[in-house]
Amino acid sequence: MDKMFLVEKGKFVVVRDGAKEVSFSSFDEFNQFYPALDLTGKWYIDYEPDRNLYLDSIINPTDFEVVPAYEAVIAGIDTIISKKNDIYFGKTLEEVKIIKKRYIKNKYQEKINEGCLTTLGYRFDSDDKDRANLVASVMLLQLSGQTQIDFIDYNNDPITLTFAQLVQVGFEVASYFQTLLYTKNQYYKDIESKLSIEDVKLLDWV
Repeated sequence: MDKMFLVEKGKFVVVRDGAKEVSFSSFDEFNQFYPALDLTGKWYIDYEPDRNLYLDSIINPTDFEVVPAYEAVIAGIDTIISKKNDIYFGKTLEEVKIIKKRYIKNKYQEKINEGCLTTLGYRFDSDDKDRANLVASVMLLQLSGQTQIDFIDYNNDPITLTFAQLVQVGFEVASYFQTLLYTKNQYYKDIESKLSIEDVKLLDWV
């Protein structure tokens, strides 16, 4: 097993236990996830117990010795990795709310881009560009006096729609968009109403 605790240039920290490895670009970042170890003044440490190797720029040991503090860091690598992968770790309630709102906004945009609205036997996109295209097509028929128009569905297949069908598609796409917008805004309200980080974290777009 390849175990290592490494400090380079007084700031870069690497913890390794076999195939598991996590690194930090500063002591401050490392201490966010492992505050129990004081590395003040440490410029270089290379602690590799499997190789009986221990180099320290301050104490410069000549013979290998087990350092319990570094062993504890290596043994705690799963917890360190879990904390580092948790986007909410160490955040305040307000910061967690901002992160959750950003997540909800992304889910809202994903729903719009999915183009999952089906009507008249066809599937239609519902993003900003396609809603604008629907409005423009309705106006074109109104101004030209034509009774039908060639249109492209979600699969990029050409179809022909009458004015009434085009208006129906536009109405259903707009209704679908408004439903998504209402859902997003409701989640925002729910996020703001929560009084604990755990309650905010539990919210999800369903």
